[in-house]
Amino acid sequence: MTLDTALEHDKARLIRLGNMAERMAFDEWGIVASDGRMTVTTRRQTGEEVVLCELGQGALPDEIELLCGALDILRLLFRVRGRSVAALRQLRRELGRDKPLKDGDFTTNAAMLIKERPFQRFLETRGEGGPVRDEKAADGRLKDLLGITTKRALNEDARAQAAWIDLRGDYESWLRGAAR
Repeated sequence: MTLDTALEHDKARLIRLGNMAERMAFDEWGIVASDGRMTVTTRRQTGEEVVLCELGQGALPDEIELLCGALDILRLLFRVRGRSVAALRQLRRELGRDKPLKDGDFTTNAAMLIKERPFQRFLETRGEGGPVRDEKAADGRLKDLLGITTKRALNEDARAQAAWIDLRGDYESWLRGAAR
């Protein structure tokens, strides 16, 4: 397997894991000991409680913790990944402060995208603030994520423009992953 193939494989796996984490965003996993048995359970966002697996009597504490904490570990992975990506992008923006503005009407592009439900759903996965259900909420989330007060900055400020281009690239990747 070449490095490029391995990277593509890892990227695809991360997208699948991210989609799983998103679908289980409100689920809670735990361990139940009853009648000499230990089981890993989930309480789904629907309120349904389900046994995921039974742990053997010889399971070691580290193995039990790993199995019971798998969903929290997955969530941790994506939080750390998100912070790493944000830090890298910030460094790139800081290093590229003197870059010239790109040609194009990024303001209009952003105004069109915030009206689209898939882009609103994507914005829900970014930043704080909960659901993004309409254009107004999408506009606010977008401005928070990009550190701008007006979308005009996307045509006038190189830092804001670079941040928008990065976010739009993430959205396109998210769309490709959602389509699988």
